[in-house]
Amino acid sequence: MGFIRKLYAIDKATKELVPNRRTEQRRTDAEPVLVAFRAWLETEDLLVLPRSPIAGAIGYALNQWTALTRFLEDGRLRLDNNRSELELRREAVGRKNWLFVGSKDGAEWNCR
Repeated sequence: MGFIRKLYAIDKATKELVPNRRTEQRRTDAEPVLVAFRAWLETEDLLVLPRSPIAGAIGYALNQWTALTRFLEDGRLRLDNNRSELELRREAVGRKNWLFVGSKDGAEWNCR
């Protein structure tokens, strides 16, 4: 969690910069944190039980490393995809709710 906390602190500090400058600053500040994080992941991967939840999380992080570090390449990209996840969740919840709009009563209830 310490590595992630550092990355978010760097992201917050560079939030107001123009994209080109933000990219440069991220590379300067965040890249060393990511290098240390990857080294930690690779070390821990050798120590944890293969089928443990932490092994799954470490494997996922290592397998998704390119996507995880993409924000270093473009200052317009966000550190996380929380906003996208929120939008997708809205659609998924709506889709489930819309199943019940099969009648006039259901449609009126859904509009409330």
